[in-house]
Amino acid sequence: MKKVILLFAVALMAFANAWAATATFDFAHHGAELFGFTAPSSSSSTEGDITSECTATVDGVTLKVGVSTTNTKNRVYLDYNGNVQLRVYSGAVTVAAPAGKTISSIVFHNSRWYAPSSVSSGSFVQESIWGGNATSVTFNFDGQCRLDSMVVTYDDGGTIDPTVKELDTFLNFGDSIADGTKIRFTGMAFVVLNIGKFHFVRCESEYLYSAIIYGDLDTEYKVGEYIPAGWTGVKGKVDGITVITGVEGLKPASVSASNSDCEAFDFTGFLGTFKDGVSTYENDYCAFKTVAINNIDADGKFTITEVNADSTTSTMAGVNKFGIKYPTTTANMKFTVQGILTKSENGVGVTFVPTAITEYENVKKLWRIWYQGVDGTEYTIADTLYVVAPTKALEPDCGRKNLIYVTDNATQVVDDTYAEWGYVETYDWAPDYIALDCGDNEEAYRAIAAMKVIAPATVRGILADNQTNPRFELMKTPSALDCEYPEIAYQHYQFGDSCWANGNQVSYASGKFVTIDGKEYFAGINADGSANQPIALDRRYIGDYAFSEGMAYEMRVVWKQHEPWTSDSNSSPITKKMSKKSTRPMPHKMKTDDPNYFNNYSVCPLEVKPQSTVGDIDGNGEVNTSDVTALINHILHAATYESSLCDIDGNGEVNVTDVTALINILLRN
Repeated sequence: MKKVILLFAVALMAFANAWAATATFDFAHHGAELFGFTAPSSSSSTEGDITSECTATVDGVTLKVGVSTTNTKNRVYLDYNGNVQLRVYSGAVTVAAPAGKTISSIVFHNSRWYAPSSVSSGSFVQESIWGGNATSVTFNFDGQCRLDSMVVTYDDGGTIDPTVKELDTFLNFGDSIADGTKIRFTGMAFVVLNIGKFHFVRCESEYLYSAIIYGDLDTEYKVGEYIPAGWTGVKGKVDGITVITGVEGLKPASVSASNSDCEAFDFTGFLGTFKDGVSTYENDYCAFKTVAINNIDADGKFTITEVNADSTTSTMAGVNKFGIKYPTTTANMKFTVQGILTKSENGVGVTFVPTAITEYENVKKLWRIWYQGVDGTEYTIADTLYVVAPTKALEPDCGRKNLIYVTDNATQVVDDTYAEWGYVETYDWAPDYIALDCGDNEEAYRAIAAMKVIAPATVRGILADNQTNPRFELMKTPSALDCEYPEIAYQHYQFGDSCWANGNQVSYASGKFVTIDGKEYFAGINADGSANQPIALDRRYIGDYAFSEGMAYEMRVVWKQHEPWTSDSNSSPITKKMSKKSTRPMPHKMKTDDPNYFNNYSVCPLEVKPQSTVGDIDGNGEVNTSDVTALINHILHAATYESSLCDIDGNGEVNVTDVTALINILLRN
């Protein structure tokens, strides 16, 4: 993966012959095949171990690898990262030219290098680059080398052409090679984009440096295909863009790069880093997301502007050189721009040349938006959503109306944050809820309220109030999805127990209606008849529904939080860990370790169903002394009544404390 900041230089060879040819021993892709092994060695196999001298031949060039003189065998090896290398620990390695030819250079591409203790001819002109003039050359090693490939240049022994430079990387290509210089590329390069005569390539190295080949190529390469080493070209410029022209010696592709290596480098957040100088990053195929596009003129010039999280603003000039289409509207919109970084024509700063401009859509799963979202940020919800409660009441907490509560109904989530490193986990979860805020758009409200299921990736809006009662200020009307409406996995809470609800969560809840100091609550009831954890009733959706004092109700409600709870250092909501080790911590934007946490809640009933009259054990419609007798008989097993009616204090048990609670109810009445 390409690093954002990298400063180091690599010297380039300049001893290529005008009539030279190259042969590449590509161990990374054909290591076992070259030596006739069925497979490379690995931590569990010795299939690629060299137990007697092995020979490989490419384009008439012969490579012989001798037996190791130490306990560790030379071998073609597959490491735990999936990389194949020729590993030489000790012994002789001999390279011989085809008949009538001589070898002028050998480049050892490696991830670990230990210089040979002796060489039969020539010398190392750089750390892992040999130069000389020999029909064969033998290297004696006594330290570990991990070779990805060897590129052998051979010729007829002619004179040196100082204008030809051999390169195996595009690092600092624009700055280190003069225009008009002929180069021979001895490394592996693959295509990441084709636009007309412009062919964007990256070299296979740790940092994937970039270049652009220009012209009608006699060999076609698709995105991802490798261009075999040994081709030549001339450095130049086309319309101010550094390119390689006049390319010759192309061979058909034999292997392909991974899709991820072909994608535009995501430089989002670093526009300010690149706007003043390009050097190492010239011609990088890259992308900036969430940028504004302004100042488009008739000559195709424009600017892109990025605002970072710390509110710093950076602007870079751009110019349309590839004939792409501009968006028809740019005001108050964000875009993803893909393209290349080039030096400005006046030599000052950097110009961005786009290859694509698309309206930015920050598509994320609802659980990620809920758990990691930032207020004021535009998102598109990736999930299928289910409408659970359209409401039209004015919302006093946000001053809005026409909220429609939806859920992803997800009881499991897949966390692929580190998928690139092979870590993907599935976790138990509770469905997330969010309010779609239609504001004054009555047409959008009616359309969504009539939906049962909303199609994935069609809900687009701006996140608001995420630390209290999350809502989505809609930017467009989503699309309905014609599918069966599932059973919604509602949470069921009991007032008086721990209520782990989140703001704007829709759930079932049961408890008893009580009035305290003239204010209305739902609560559990203690043994002494007092309210346990009373949570304020909010009538915004239920109006003047007549609740009866002391009666228990089963309701479908929307939970509201009054104030945001403390956030951690990453501005993520407080989490409450679940007991199972294998289960991801369940996120909550409240904390039940605060003994008065319930004071930060209100409940807004959507539907109400009365339960039996509290204390009416014998079911005669009245609460009196006969119910005390019935309860005592139930406890003594002299008679049997419904246990839920006998559990007066709601603690899950029927015992003498319920008798006390019932007597207190009678005395209070």
